[in-house]
Amino acid sequence: MKFFRIEGQGINLGDKIFHEIVCNILVHREFTNAFPAKLIIEEDKVTTENSNIPHGSGLIDLTNFSPFPKNPNIAKFFKQIGWVEELGSGIRNIAKYCSFYSGGRNPEFIEGDIFKTIIPIEASTFTPTTLLKNTVKLNITVFNFVNDGVKKELVKVTKLIITQPGLRTVD
Repeated sequence: MKFFRIEGQGINLGDKIFHEIVCNILVHREFTNAFPAKLIIEEDKVTTENSNIPHGSGLIDLTNFSPFPKNPNIAKFFKQIGWVEELGSGIRNIAKYCSFYSGGRNPEFIEGDIFKTIIPIEASTFTPTTLLKNTVKLNITVFNFVNDGVKKELVKVTKLIITQPGLRTVD
């Protein structure tokens, strides 16, 4: 575990970075796309892939980055419960802490129909036990959140279809 001091308090950098990653996966996900959110842990990096409505294409320049809300209602909810600080803070925080966590290496954020985040890690960062524990906890969190959200939206859509026959979507 690597720790960092913020305002006199020690924080676990891995916890901070991966908290931001999970929040970004949920806040920026394109829920109508069936592509599964992925968290791929390799020896030297962690990669996430997530369906996305792109607001550009290619590698995001962290020195000239403008956040774009993809699911503002989810972002607002996460802000109210204290899971996110402000729009765009996830990528900024990941970039800020990643060089300390990854021995000076920077993260990569790649915008496209599939949004990809690459976090370089040192090979010794994960032990098999912590890797399994953290992966299971993350999978359960993402699975429950996504399934609950999708179920609620399906119920809403089904009710609209039943109560308003002939209803059409707006292009």
